[in-house]
Amino acid sequence: MLRLINTGQNPIVWHGIDPSASFSDEDIKKLQAEFDIIFSHHDMTKLKPGDRVDCRVKASTIVSPYKNYDEVKTFEIVAKDTHGYYLYVPHYYSLKGTAVANRYQCKALGIDKKFLDENIIYIQENMICSVHEKMDGLNCKICREFFRYAQANQGDGTLICYSCRQNPYR
Repeated sequence: MLRLINTGQNPIVWHGIDPSASFSDEDIKKLQAEFDIIFSHHDMTKLKPGDRVDCRVKASTIVSPYKNYDEVKTFEIVAKDTHGYYLYVPHYYSLKGTAVANRYQCKALGIDKKFLDENIIYIQENMICSVHEKMDGLNCKICREFFRYAQANQGDGTLICYSCRQNPYR
């Protein structure tokens, strides 16, 4: 089986082909359709705060999904950035590398106030084993309340709820 590895940059390296070769988006789509192509986690559906993910844990450390593990634990995503996610770690989980979310972090990362002074951990998106539960809906950009099955009503892909549109000082 031929495997295409997405390095996140062009050119894409394909085992058995000149590594200096570059492919257009059309070429990549043709190759995807023709062969069984394995891409990185960048093709994984984009997760957002409120979604729950499963991670593999070994010796109180989150490990890669491709390594040996002791158990699989479920975590809630509380914030995200371009390379990974911040996960809420309940007090009954003892993991290395956790930090307590202070006021500054909550404000800077857009973490809900209910996670203030709770343990969080940062992981890269390739450390996620599987998606446990994906929330269908959006948070209001102003009041941060979650609305199930809501769709974006702003040009930047966000939602502003009816209450916040009526009273922006809410």
